[in-house]
Amino acid sequence: METSVEAEIRIIMNPGQAISSRSDSIHRLGEWRAREAVSALLVLLEDGPNELRFSATSALEKIKSRTATRPLLRMLRQSEDPLVRECACEILFFLGDRRSENQLRNILFDQSETSYLRGRAAQALGMIHPTRVRTVRSLVCALQDSDPEVRYSAVCGLSPITGTYNMALAIVALKALASDHTKIPGEMRISELAAHVISTLYSRPGQTGRSGRGTDGHRVCRNENLPEVGVNGNS
Repeated sequence: METSVEAEIRIIMNPGQAISSRSDSIHRLGEWRAREAVSALLVLLEDGPNELRFSATSALEKIKSRTATRPLLRMLRQSEDPLVRECACEILFFLGDRRSENQLRNILFDQSETSYLRGRAAQALGMIHPTRVRTVRSLVCALQDSDPEVRYSAVCGLSPITGTYNMALAIVALKALASDHTKIPGEMRISELAAHVISTLYSRPGQTGRSGRGTDGHRVCRNENLPEVGVNGNS
């Protein structure tokens, strides 16, 4: 006997069905967190009409199955469709799978990629590995990018980081954006966002106080002793 999930998968894969019906079924599969539908949703993301690509992206974000990671990374590498690549990056942000870290970093520093894709890669890196020094260095480097959308997203990417040293490194770099009053359409100015993230980091356990030690008792590097960050976040 056909299950509800199987019935919905049959609908979404039937090109004879109306787009609205297929989209509704995709929505239900996402709400049900139906891992059995991941393969079908990936097919629609890569080869389906644009309306269903957006629906499939939303559903895959809700299901959060890391079985989708490898196919999504392949789409990022091989697809010539900008929408497919942007949707794949969007889903990887929600999956938080560390296997995507290197490819996302490559996208972040690839000037030939779109501003949106590079920015989303920056935010994903901060979510995927907020404790890793290399991640922080990469995002700090991206704060100096010529593209304001990439700089804005790099600030966002630094928001979830943790660790005394990481937060100290981030705060020093974010303070340097005090004069960057570039406004992203529909968003706040980069300097305003940087100030907000600095406040968030200062309030987080492990950040330094006046004593020069973090609240976890570890000494943090003084500004003048922080390593310079080079291209691609390497010190």
